[in-house]
Amino acid sequence: MTVPIGPVEDMVARARHLADHPVIKTKVGFEGDVEALARIREVYRGKLRIDANEGWEPDVAVAALRELEPLDIELCEQPIASGRHDALRDITRSTSIPVFADEDVKTASDVASLAGVVDGVNLKLRKTGGIREAVRAVATARALGLKVMIGCDLESGVAATAQACVATLADHCDIDGPLLLAEDPFPGVTYDKGIVTLPQGPGLGVRETAA
Repeated sequence: MTVPIGPVEDMVARARHLADHPVIKTKVGFEGDVEALARIREVYRGKLRIDANEGWEPDVAVAALRELEPLDIELCEQPIASGRHDALRDITRSTSIPVFADEDVKTASDVASLAGVVDGVNLKLRKTGGIREAVRAVATARALGLKVMIGCDLESGVAATAQACVATLADHCDIDGPLLLAEDPFPGVTYDKGIVTLPQGPGLGVRETAA
């Protein structure tokens, strides 16, 4: 589950509400983000991931990640703008927090270009173009010693179900997109405190309805 950027008190309240979930992800890359993470860590003891969404400059990323190391952060996604592999490599080497590429990676060829640059890659079916290329990208990451996350966007249960079908290939999963929608037009997987369950039957759970 994701804690979006907002007033710090709201972020802390959401983290407290999710205290019984095994993993949450918090957005960073805003003024006061390190202090906000410290406050969240006071009320949440599970696995905590952060996602900068390209929001830091390299020097800021290094400083922030070093400050965050005592908070037991599981990983950090895309700390700086994509396309800056040399700077991203330096950031990865500067911190004990594993760094994962997101906006920098779409297909298997992108994964190959990130060998020695990051610790892992966040793969999304929207970016890979489908399940087949996602599986190729995972295989490439494994061959290069990179960790793998299966990620998501704001999307329906059909897309989340497709991602859940390849989730066992990954080290980490982040497919809570449907839970962030006011209404899911095409339900699929179900959620229960970090447990994702595939719908019964073949395919992605799509059912024909009467006209």
